[in-house]
Amino acid sequence: MSAPILFYNQLAFTKAGLNAAAPPTTLPQMLADAKALKASGSGMGLVLDPWHLETWLASANQLFVNNNNAARGGLQGRLHDQDRPAGLLRPQHLVRSGDATTNPSSGPDEYDNLLGIGSGKYAMTIDSSADLGTVEDVLGTGSTPT
Repeated sequence: MSAPILFYNQLAFTKAGLNAAAPPTTLPQMLADAKALKASGSGMGLVLDPWHLETWLASANQLFVNNNNAARGGLQGRLHDQDRPAGLLRPQHLVRSGDATTNPSSGPDEYDNLLGIGSGKYAMTIDSSADLGTVEDVLGTGSTPT
């Protein structure tokens, strides 16, 4: 089982004047840190993966689609942003503000958010805990696994 986790570059946090030993633990703190990181030359990389949104909604005990997640009356449409609580991450706001950039969840660019942490392009990203072993291998050896 995997879960979305925050990956971050401690050197970039220090450069931005943030406490590298205290990564963000709340959404408002993450948004504020993304702004500070962008101002210091890095920012946040986000992968466009619907699994993240589904996981955040489930963790917040929120519905993904109408009719009680289609359990009652069948699926008739998705819920709109205005139906969601204000505390949920809306990646498009980070992208529009310039505090984050995105990459697809498949294809040749699917790991750009993670590679950007190691290269310094990004100071933080959210991705699967299943990637942790690969990230540690790459950082430990300095090369990509084959």
